[in-house]
Amino acid sequence: MNNEIYQQLCISLEGLRSAGNPYWNAGPATIELLIRFIEKIPQCRVLEIGTSNGYTALRLVPVLNRVNGTLVTIESNGVRGDLAEHHMKTAGVSHMIRLIRGHAPEVFSEFTGTFDIVFLDATKYEHEAYVKGLIPYLRVGSVIVADNVLSHHHAMDSFVRYMQESPLFSTELVSIETGVLVSRVISISSQISY
Repeated sequence: MNNEIYQQLCISLEGLRSAGNPYWNAGPATIELLIRFIEKIPQCRVLEIGTSNGYTALRLVPVLNRVNGTLVTIESNGVRGDLAEHHMKTAGVSHMIRLIRGHAPEVFSEFTGTFDIVFLDATKYEHEAYVKGLIPYLRVGSVIVADNVLSHHHAMDSFVRYMQESPLFSTELVSIETGVLVSRVISISSQISY
């Protein structure tokens, strides 16, 4: 990783976020919340659904380095995926981040093992399908963080209700920025219908 280029790129992408956020990047408080979860887990495996231009993935690199963690990120939009790939290569971190091009949950079959942290920041009305498809890749203690639950409540109400009512999760709303739903996996059971 080239620290100087990495820092300049993060500053440039933060400037885009501050100037209207054309790539719908997560805010600094949401990223800081993710960092706090990641830094508690040695060899943390993180999944991000909704790479966009790679801003969040790039911001997670330092903490992933500290904990010897890994990040898998999924982007279905070709233009945003190209931008993310370019940003990761430019910053010299593409070896640390696996970018999967495709639509969640169809690409989940490419996964092996479980994830410790999942960050959902993609098509809002599809979040429930993402979570249901991820059940085989979660463990008790895994954390799912969903962004924009207040700002996009019209598209997220069903998902929020599902997460709050499911016996698989302990869920709380964190009122930062555009609203973040944090759900911890408390049960994984093949007996429960999803």
